[in-house]
Amino acid sequence: MAPDMTAPVLVAAKPRAELLLRPFVAVPAILFVVAMVFLPSLNDWFMYHDYIHLGAAATHSVGDYAKRVLDPGDGGESLFTTGRLYRPTYYLTMLVEERAFGLSNPFPYHLVNFSMHLLNVFLVFLIARKLTRDTLVSYVAALVYGLHPIFYEAPIWISAITEVLLATFSFVAIYFFIRHLEERGLLAGVLYGATLVSAVLALGAREPGVSIFLILPAYYFLVHAPQEWRQPRAWLRFAPFFAVLGVYAIMRYSITTDVASGEGGNAVGSVGWHMFTNVFLFNQWAVVPIYSNLGAWFPAVTGFAAILLMRVHEEFFFRGGGVGRFLVFWWYVVVFTYSTAGWIKPLIAGRYLYMALGAFAILCGLAVPWLADLARRWFPAVGSWARVVAYAAVPLVIAPALIWGTLHHEDSFAWGAGESHKFVDQLRDSYDSLPAGSMLYVVNTPKVLLFADGPFFLTPAVRWYYPGVTAKNISPEEAPGIHASMGENDHILVYRP
Repeated sequence: MAPDMTAPVLVAAKPRAELLLRPFVAVPAILFVVAMVFLPSLNDWFMYHDYIHLGAAATHSVGDYAKRVLDPGDGGESLFTTGRLYRPTYYLTMLVEERAFGLSNPFPYHLVNFSMHLLNVFLVFLIARKLTRDTLVSYVAALVYGLHPIFYEAPIWISAITEVLLATFSFVAIYFFIRHLEERGLLAGVLYGATLVSAVLALGAREPGVSIFLILPAYYFLVHAPQEWRQPRAWLRFAPFFAVLGVYAIMRYSITTDVASGEGGNAVGSVGWHMFTNVFLFNQWAVVPIYSNLGAWFPAVTGFAAILLMRVHEEFFFRGGGVGRFLVFWWYVVVFTYSTAGWIKPLIAGRYLYMALGAFAILCGLAVPWLADLARRWFPAVGSWARVVAYAAVPLVIAPALIWGTLHHEDSFAWGAGESHKFVDQLRDSYDSLPAGSMLYVVNTPKVLLFADGPFFLTPAVRWYYPGVTAKNISPEEAPGIHASMGENDHILVYRP
């Protein structure tokens, strides 16, 4: 009689399977996959606001630059003309990068964004593990967060480091705060101080950083100690955080009142009914991260996706315990702070979900065993296979779809960066130098250098190589008339893609 080999095979296979699921194996594997997906972006050129922010850093002294971006009354508006913003963490990071890397090679800038994205994926894994105590849920969270296509600009666009910084410092604050509550003595105090510093840096990265000052108390009163919310002493723990918010509100008083009154016109946005429409859009982009309209049926599909996500949020909020309520709160408090803009376009707003997607990814991780349990109840015959199939679906079905979407969007972004690079090469080949104060007329300006058909990015790009030169976009029909009336210091460039 032949020996029964089933038991020995299963016994040998189980340790191998467990080894593959250990964090020191699975986490590097996830990070490797994410790195491979975003690796092509390291070759992209400068584009959009890169010319504005890095150009300002290159043409001003460190003291003058720092003084302007730290001044609440200026906030860098006199440097960038991009609105009444206050983002010292972001702008000072751009200054440090420019001083370290110069303006000739975008690779090190991209490498910073790239590396920080990998760090954020790891932080999401750590936070998910602390919240759920489930390693498989944490793997799903890290994979979904690392590969989600909706925020592709953040890891690959140099100037979008503002979103990356916001997420990094927010995730660090959340993780340190959880660790602070687990420790005692000096280490607990150090972690508390590190949490506060990280929250301040997140606030300095972008205005929606105010959300982290609400997320931390939410964790404490929803997850850590739900019974203590009625005790004033428990709230004293957050007095320094609320003090920072108060100082920030006073520093930004005019902007705060504009936003609260619905005035807008401040580059931050305004409170109004449009916020709920924007939140609905953010919900649908999280589930269906597709930018183009694929047909008359597509709005119905995306609308259903947003409603489905809201229904899932409702399920987790009321039946997911403190962790479920916390994650739903995290998602909506962040997207509401971003929704103040009067209008949202996906091509510039996808990156706005970069920090909020941390909560979404962890909820996706929790949804896997939840769906498996539903399958077992509805179809008892599936038995224990439901959980195995559910987890296998993530790397086999969901991850490839996310990878395809991210690579597709990366390719379109790389095309724009390529156009920017080709323009610069053609300009420098055409003119060795241009005198300061001259006007450069550009025919067929690449769209990537225009904003509302104006030279918003074109002029800063030209000034990188020809200081003091002003650029103007003109059409081919205008070119003959302009050429006939040009002065001695005027020049013209016909861009040929």
